Amino acid sequence: MNYFDLDGVVADWVAGFEAAFDININEFNELDKAERHEYKKLLSYDFFRNLPVIAHGVAMFNDYVAEHGIENVAILSAHGDYNVTEVIEAKIEWVKEHLSADVAVFLVPKLEDKAFFATEDDLLIDDRERAVDAFVAAGGRAILFV
Repeated sequence: MNYFDLDGVVADWVAGFEAAFDININEFNELDKAERHEYKKLLSYDFFRNLPVIAHGVAMFNDYVAEHGIENVAILSAHGDYNVTEVIEAKIEWVKEHLSADVAVFLVPKLEDKAFFATEDDLLIDDRERAVDAFVAAGGRAILFV
């Protein structure tokens, strides 16, 4: 299976975040964990549902679908700790609108949990090194999306 992360690969989480808050992503990343979580608590349905498209990520996704078939390409994304039901619903609806209603969507609590999907035949395309490293350590293959 070819797995694509959602946030940061096909959906622009950073642009959405910077539009929603009066802080840029570099400032956010410099905050301590507790302060970052205060922002994350505010991310709910509307935030995830309205994330802008990353055009080159969607183009790559579509290329994989054309080459491997829709049944062999899926979204694998983390839903996080806050507003879980809303986030899951928003991500599924985002995929239906911007990719296809036929795309399988797998959501896990934490990005490292994507490793549970890893076998030697599986590929993950993700923008987070922690997810890529965990997936590879579990036996899968991965590409860091930049």
